Amino acid sequence: MSIPYQCPYCEAHSIIFGKSAIYEEVYLDVPSRYGVLAYILTGAVCSNKECQEISLKGSLHTSRKKQSYQDKIFLQDEIETYALRPLGMAKNLPDFIPQVIVQDYTEATKILDFSPKSAATLARRVIQAMLRDKWQARGNNLEQEIKNAQSNFSTEVLEAIDATRIFGNIGAHTNFDVNLIVEVEPHEASDLIGLVEYLIDEWYIEPKKRQARLERIKTNGASKAALKDKNPLKAKLPDGD
Repeated sequence: MSIPYQCPYCEAHSIIFGKSAIYEEVYLDVPSRYGVLAYILTGAVCSNKECQEISLKGSLHTSRKKQSYQDKIFLQDEIETYALRPLGMAKNLPDFIPQVIVQDYTEATKILDFSPKSAATLARRVIQAMLRDKWQARGNNLEQEIKNAQSNFSTEVLEAIDATRIFGNIGAHTNFDVNLIVEVEPHEASDLIGLVEYLIDEWYIEPKKRQARLERIKTNGASKAALKDKNPLKAKLPDGD
């Protein structure tokens, strides 16, 4: 079996097969409230020779009872699933992004599976930190700071913020202090982290890339101009009759 894979550590793309693809099942015939259970461990080893990190994910399922030891495990409903390694799926962020943003974002991804409420709180803190760092926004709550800074936003950023607000209670949460822990659904916390990643790309990473491209164009243009001045091309005019 071979599967496409992107390493969460080095972000390299590859095809995983053989011993690099991990799949283990554990049958649990125990008197739990869920009945018979099965634990599934999946993972992969990065094929990049400079990385070779291992990622692991665990999931717990209800299972059909085996009639004999040789029977295969038959999975039924999934009870829960969570990342074991790396703990959280934070993207690798460049060092020019303020550390307070990187730290809170990384922590939010780590605790997302275990505490969506706390992850959402950290995500709102990251959004506020970016508003203040990038646009010097101020206000009594996150919603007010967004309104005070939105004249600087692109149409796409406004659409992303508005789209995230329509999920459940996320819109209401912007009215609270960012450090207040309030009830959220797991998918709402995940949506907030997705918004954080989008804003980091739009406000920090893409502008840096555009600036780097512009500097290369200027440097190349200056180099060509200097070369032309040093070795001017002297076109010979044709002799008159």
